[in-house]
Amino acid sequence: MPNLDEEGVLIESGLTTERCTEFRIGLVLRQTLDVLKSRLGLFLLISLVPAVPLVPLFAAQIRFVQTAMRILVSDQVSRETYETLIPVVAPLVKYFPLATLLFFALTFVVRAIIAYVTYHDLRGQDFRVNDAFRAGIRQFFQILAATFFMAVITQLGFMALIVPGLVIMTMLFVTIPVCAIEPLGPLDSLFRSVSLTKGHRWRIFGLILISFICLLILHGVEVLVAGLIFGAKTGISIADVLDVEHLKEMVTREALAAAIPSIFVVLTLVGGFGQILMSVFDGVLAATSYSILRRAAAA
Repeated sequence: MPNLDEEGVLIESGLTTERCTEFRIGLVLRQTLDVLKSRLGLFLLISLVPAVPLVPLFAAQIRFVQTAMRILVSDQVSRETYETLIPVVAPLVKYFPLATLLFFALTFVVRAIIAYVTYHDLRGQDFRVNDAFRAGIRQFFQILAATFFMAVITQLGFMALIVPGLVIMTMLFVTIPVCAIEPLGPLDSLFRSVSLTKGHRWRIFGLILISFICLLILHGVEVLVAGLIFGAKTGISIADVLDVEHLKEMVTREALAAAIPSIFVVLTLVGGFGQILMSVFDGVLAATSYSILRRAAAA
């Protein structure tokens, strides 16, 4: 077993061995990657669970897009043609509220599990995965309330000329790990996060910026994939895209109808997986930051 003091000032585990009396961006990123190397499979698996309720919704969306594309290329558009959309839209209206509710509910539990596992890994403490699930379920309503308060306060900050919103984001950066691990109520978790991040908010802003850059890269990948599929379905090359007048002649209704359903499916899958990756990364990043901030405060 590692030799740790009460707050684990000396990390000594299978993940890393490093003194953490100072909060540094490089240290946070190294330990975040250490956790991801050992736990990425588990985190991806549990992060897929919230997406399960969205599967019927996704299937209904595919049917809607396919039907809409058939209408697009139809030469005889009438009221009866548009009425064919009604049985396709009905499942969307039916599934959307319940699927969205289950998705967000399960997402809060997953966030707590990721925070719990990351924190105990970094401290070198033995635990069972069942303990992490119980912690997530136990703190569900507290995390739900804390997330709501965070969203409202941050949004008000962004409404006040953006900068206050960025400051609030740095202040509340470790609210979810605090709520999941200590554990505290929603308001106490907010105040605890404000206390822990004091004096370190420029570095936390740097971590938020790094996460944002990663998100932009993923969106770039999505656009690239969409372009490749569109080109494969329509025979349009990059040179054709640069020639606007020629492009207008090549992009017909039939070409769009053939390309859009495939683009929708692939972008939904690629985008969904990208969101899961970013959610896991952000969760581990916040939990790692919390662990180091707590050790730095104790030291």
